[in-house]
Amino acid sequence: MELASQARRKRLKVVRMVAAYDDLTDELQRSCVRLGQDLVFCPQDYQDTYYFHIENPSTSKFYRISYPEYVFVSQFDGKTSYAKAFAISAQTLGQEALTESKAEELIFWLLKNQLATLADHSVDFQTASASQSVPWYQNLNPFWIKLPFGDPTKIFRWLEPRTRWMTSSVAIGLGVLLILLGLVFGIQNFELIYRSSASVIAPQNLAFSLIIWCLLKILHELAHGIACLKHGGSVRDCGLILVLFAPMAYVDVSSSWRFKSRWKRIGVAAAGMYAELLVASMCLFLWFLTPSAILKQQLVNVIVLAGVTTVLFNANPLMRFDGYYLLSDLLKIPNLFASGSEAFREQMRWVFLGLKSNRNCVEIRNHKSVILLYGYLAAAWKIFICVGLSIAAASLFHGLGIVIAIVGVVSWVVKPIQRIVETLLHTQKTRPHAVVRTVGISICLLITILTAWLMVPNPFSANCPCIVDFQDGLKIRSESFGFVSELHVRDGERVEKGDPILTITNPELQTELVELKSELEIHQTRERIAIESGDPNAAQLAYADCVATKNLLDGKRDELRHVTLIAPREGKIIIPRIGELVGKFIQKGEQVATINDDVAKEIRLSISPDQVDFLPGLEGKKITVVFGSRRRISAELVRLNPKASQHIDEEKLIAPNGGSLAVHESSPDQNGGASFKLVDPQVIAIAVPHSDDAKSLFAGERGYANLESSSLTLGEFAVQCFDDWLTRQINYNRQF
Repeated sequence: MELASQARRKRLKVVRMVAAYDDLTDELQRSCVRLGQDLVFCPQDYQDTYYFHIENPSTSKFYRISYPEYVFVSQFDGKTSYAKAFAISAQTLGQEALTESKAEELIFWLLKNQLATLADHSVDFQTASASQSVPWYQNLNPFWIKLPFGDPTKIFRWLEPRTRWMTSSVAIGLGVLLILLGLVFGIQNFELIYRSSASVIAPQNLAFSLIIWCLLKILHELAHGIACLKHGGSVRDCGLILVLFAPMAYVDVSSSWRFKSRWKRIGVAAAGMYAELLVASMCLFLWFLTPSAILKQQLVNVIVLAGVTTVLFNANPLMRFDGYYLLSDLLKIPNLFASGSEAFREQMRWVFLGLKSNRNCVEIRNHKSVILLYGYLAAAWKIFICVGLSIAAASLFHGLGIVIAIVGVVSWVVKPIQRIVETLLHTQKTRPHAVVRTVGISICLLITILTAWLMVPNPFSANCPCIVDFQDGLKIRSESFGFVSELHVRDGERVEKGDPILTITNPELQTELVELKSELEIHQTRERIAIESGDPNAAQLAYADCVATKNLLDGKRDELRHVTLIAPREGKIIIPRIGELVGKFIQKGEQVATINDDVAKEIRLSISPDQVDFLPGLEGKKITVVFGSRRRISAELVRLNPKASQHIDEEKLIAPNGGSLAVHESSPDQNGGASFKLVDPQVIAIAVPHSDDAKSLFAGERGYANLESSSLTLGEFAVQCFDDWLTRQINYNRQF
């Protein structure tokens, strides 16, 4: 009964809405329209075509109309009838005047957006426009939650005079120069910064990254507001936008749309990115100058958050952020996003329903290809963002994240699906054959997707860090203990058999030799006295002491002979930390060097367990390895350690040493220095390059290995990824 009642109310609402429109249409000829008294009209020039921006101060909203539309609506003073205004505009503009249907649509649009009222009509138009309100479910979208804080005018009026020197031409010119220099410097050191950037999202850095992110976004929006006030605009609202619960500040600088100079509008739109890029450039130069490894890492975090994220998000013209308004003004295409979206929908209606567009506005005619291309790209970006945020929600919030992802997707797709269904139902009544076309095209498209899903090989690959090492070189160990007094070779130098490597000095060993010689003489004297006195037992004990002492003396003399280490074979010698070796105390048996064959080299790969699971059958496969800007080489993956570990196998691959593997500090080592463990466990794999390529590689050289798998189709790969992800979520939730 309740459902039936709701259905009757909905039908009654629709009937009332239609009746309201019919009443307005029937009496429109004799109706008088009155524009809002506080509306502000501002002319704008786009590609030698005039438009007018309408500002409604009471709602802080802006609208745009063409010049013929402005000529028509400018006569609505509450005394001029619709028919008279239409006749005057037709006489004034001639062929450029609005058609009767366009004029009626414009009247409805003005009333719907509360920009005008009917001076002599009793119909409440709010009933007719009720369907235009934002659906309640769209306000519950967890992917995008807007929290307004109110009018920040006082704050910006206090800041603007105190920051005026920062917005001067000289200061901005120097700032742009610093950003350009930082860009050049960043490109030169891109590889090192990229490797260090892995720790930005490391668990131990999340709190720091979140604080820096919030401060940067506040600075970003303050720059927008100050730039807007400088050119005579106003800031009426500010607040937070939670993108998947990640805070992003915002300020309403839409008053800049009334600026006649598009370069002023561009300046306001670019102010936030300018501020963040300036911070990134300054941190980049500090990163180069500071000797502290910890400070370097934190500066890299700021550089990534202030520089990379600004370019990827704020400068992205496919989102209605700074980059969009910059592109719209540079191309002189107002309402680019709305025009592109409508052009994309019309293209889809033409493809699936065979319906041609009836729009003929100036910007569509002059920029049809650009607007349509933008519409396609914006639609693809919407899908990408929706899928990306869904995956991020499910990964970050685990079981609850799955619910958040479902709610977010539903709140985004309900309205488009509703619009599609309404279009199909309407088309079925007027053009039934068009629905048949839609079904046929949809089936063909579905078959194409399934074919690609089930037959196309998996195109995805994994990049993992790697380092060059020698294959099982001959380890040189000290045969004595003492201090290294002299090095006879250099690291990486080729040695021949019998060449001296290093010399050890041990004053304690010399003292022990003297003491053992004195002790031996005492035992020999005791033995002689015992023999002369005829005491065989004492003589036998003294003889045993002499033998033991002599053996000890021979051992010490042997150690003394080995204070200079000799190369047992030819090859290239590798001495780790050679700069710290002279003067260092080494124990007996401690490894001090390795002699390797120049050709016998291997590449040690650090692979995450997920990559091993997603790319099966790696052993025995050919892989591609890239070393910086050098040429690519091919290597065969010969061995894969099945057990993942957080132990650091290669120190050069971790972030503090310029690598890409994120680490966290563990208990200090024996010398009191910092000790690290990998944040994520890694699997070690060994690949062997061709002998010709091995000669051109240097031990300790870092690179990236590209792992590809052709054993899975695209669909099988996606299903396996989803299955593994779902299993991890279930296992995680079982722990609580």
